[in-house]
Amino acid sequence: MKALLFTNPSTLWSRPADDGGENPYFEIARGTARETLRDGTCACLVEQGIPFPDARPLPLRALHGKVSAATWNRLGEASELLYWRTETRFCVRCATALERDAKERAMRCPSCGGLFYPRLNPAVITLVTRGEDVLLEWKTHGSCWGLIAGFVEAGESLEEAVVREIREETGIEVKNLVYRRSQPWPYPNSLMAGFRAEYASGEAKPDGVEIEKVQWFNRKNLPAELPRPWSIAYRLLEEWR
Repeated sequence: MKALLFTNPSTLWSRPADDGGENPYFEIARGTARETLRDGTCACLVEQGIPFPDARPLPLRALHGKVSAATWNRLGEASELLYWRTETRFCVRCATALERDAKERAMRCPSCGGLFYPRLNPAVITLVTRGEDVLLEWKTHGSCWGLIAGFVEAGESLEEAVVREIREETGIEVKNLVYRRSQPWPYPNSLMAGFRAEYASGEAKPDGVEIEKVQWFNRKNLPAELPRPWSIAYRLLEEWR
């Protein structure tokens, strides 16, 4: 059986591929917290010992560009599900140990009957433009210039979250919001909704807490320190420029 073996939900076992890349697939499935993915691949945790002599642990992010797009998507799916399994072990109502539901992907409480499904945390990320310029921010302790992003709060629409996050982090107002694309974000369990917006008013200033710097950059003079190519932030920037 084709299997993905993880040491923890964000690190998996891999081995050298014939083409010089990485091969995260193994012939058998072993370990705990087993999950069957949409394409039939099995994912499970192998926390003790090396599963095969040539296996080595690699962080999930280190495999981008070294595996196919289809494999990359499966790795994210596996990571999210294994994180959910390891974090969802007791009922939040009565503290009873949960059991796998026999009919669907859920954890069931044998005491009170509660059902608990994989959790997704919605987040928004926005490319803000002003003519030929784009607004980028540098997070405190960050490593690159990025787009304004944040989690959706209770009672908010995606659009309301966009406006609030931009206002809180940069102090400006935006208009003409347009949805562009989304991306699963298994770090550990988010779904990123990407938007474009236009500058409306205000002076861009960092909040001084989460954000260290904000700056307008011209389309023809973007900084070298941009988000990684596999990220939705990079794709939104590429689409714009």
